[in-house]
Amino acid sequence: MAEIKFELPGSLIFGNKEVLRIGSEASMWGERVLLISDAVHRSTGTLDHVKDILEKKRLKVLVYSDIHSSSSTFSIEDAVSLARSSHTQVVIGLGGVRALSFAKAVAFVAAGEGNIDDFFTDTINKRQILPLIQIPTSIRDPFLLTETCFLTESRQRTSAICHLPPGSTKQIIVDPTLTVSLPAKYTLLALMEVLLSSLEAYIGKQSSFLVETCALDAIAKITGHMGAIAENQGDLNLRKIACEAAVNSALALSMTGPLPGLMLAYTTGSYFKIPRASVSSIIYPYLFDSPLYNNADKLNEAASLLKKGLKWDSFTESDSLSSVLRSMIARFKLPVRLGDLKIDSDELSICSDIAETIISKGKSSIGADSFFEILREAY
Repeated sequence: MAEIKFELPGSLIFGNKEVLRIGSEASMWGERVLLISDAVHRSTGTLDHVKDILEKKRLKVLVYSDIHSSSSTFSIEDAVSLARSSHTQVVIGLGGVRALSFAKAVAFVAAGEGNIDDFFTDTINKRQILPLIQIPTSIRDPFLLTETCFLTESRQRTSAICHLPPGSTKQIIVDPTLTVSLPAKYTLLALMEVLLSSLEAYIGKQSSFLVETCALDAIAKITGHMGAIAENQGDLNLRKIACEAAVNSALALSMTGPLPGLMLAYTTGSYFKIPRASVSSIIYPYLFDSPLYNNADKLNEAASLLKKGLKWDSFTESDSLSSVLRSMIARFKLPVRLGDLKIDSDELSICSDIAETIISKGKSSIGADSFFEILREAY
């Protein structure tokens, strides 16, 4: 097992209606706030709700909500200009993985005289960063409990894991009530991604007893409640269980570093501008069948955990982890092949190269050929 390095970026506040604390938390760091959010939260009312809470605390709030599926470093530069011109004192990220990564980048770049290239090329320069508060509204964010984020560079469509200086994130508020507006299909995809990345953390070489503890809790909660969570959108008890699983999964991932499957899914989704969670559900069965994960004991343990949690009569003792996952994908009608997502197979090798570059900067080194073989099989 790997050595343990356990750190949390700032404090974590978890619970229903805890978003009501955001005004008091933000006021500790300044009175001029830049609230960065996914565009969808304008229609759900979540953005106005959070803005109202902040303004009732007499904070001056500017909103940047022009974040969509194609947003990348060009959009970040626009938000940085807004932060600098308004003399922003604290940045709040509200939304999914894309919005929170976006907010992290803005908080870093806006505090200095450089530009987004400094952040993208990992040039930290030991400078100050604007205080950052994160409010996730999606069930999953593998980077939530780290001072890192996943960004896509606009010009080359390449991706990277970018790092914030230690202590950049001041607060993380996880409020399950903010996830109830997620459509059932997206909820299933998000839960599946949390499950898959938790399995990879449990099986991987960087696993430890603490990683296993967190990953196992996430796996048990999702397999025991996945269908019910998606079918009962307004059940806050079920949403709380989903968010507990997501936080435990993020905690496990904070101790493993970038994992091959997760990075391959994220680089492929970002390059082709398709949902990353959809890519995850497609490629992971092929990943667990590949030589990258050949620990038979761990694979069998993971398969047993899934079968025990799901309690489906159709499983047999000999079913492998990948076959159990394919059964789940079929039952919940999740994406099966990359080819169904209308992407160009000729460009899959580019995604493999990007994933190799990210992984080579972490704790392991995997050749692009191995990544390409997984994508080719999944296509």
